[in-house]
Amino acid sequence: KGVKKLAIFYPATALGKEALARYQSSASKEGFDLAAVETYDPNDKDFAPQLTKIKASGAQGLIVHDASIATALIARQMKLMGINLPWTAPFGILGPANLQAAGDAFDGLTVPAPKIFVAEQLLDNDPQKKVSVQYKEAFRKNTGKDADPNAFFGWDAVMVIAEAIKRTNADPDKLAEARAKIRDGIE
Repeated sequence: KGVKKLAIFYPATALGKEALARYQSSASKEGFDLAAVETYDPNDKDFAPQLTKIKASGAQGLIVHDASIATALIARQMKLMGINLPWTAPFGILGPANLQAAGDAFDGLTVPAPKIFVAEQLLDNDPQKKVSVQYKEAFRKNTGKDADPNAFFGWDAVMVIAEAIKRTNADPDKLAEARAKIRDGIE
């Protein structure tokens, strides 16, 4: 709310560069000015030079377009440097390794994410609560680890396909239509 000047911080990768191009092409259309654009090597450990520039830029918000472990290091350095900008990143940032590495440095981070991340906190009448909790429990039981955010999407896709097969008796001529009906019912 009220943020008009953004800083973009992205890794020097093909995905990072593609994301930057999208931010640059859409920022002014959406009413934002880019106060700073900084990049880093995905293997970097020290982000102070770029964060210093971002801090001095007058940016009112920050987008870190990365979900790698570097985001945890960036968050920790932001905290150490007293950078208190509202910031966001892709939901992949919420993977268990990142959460552990960041500790409380992710406090205040805003991430557009699926409900699976807060499954236990959902209201009991939320249609996604039961299946999300079941998935997280099954993942932990079978792997001994917390559920990875990206694994959920693979599982979800397999479940949609399995339901389509069940509804059509595996008739290949009807699978695409059944999958689409299931998907449309979810969306």
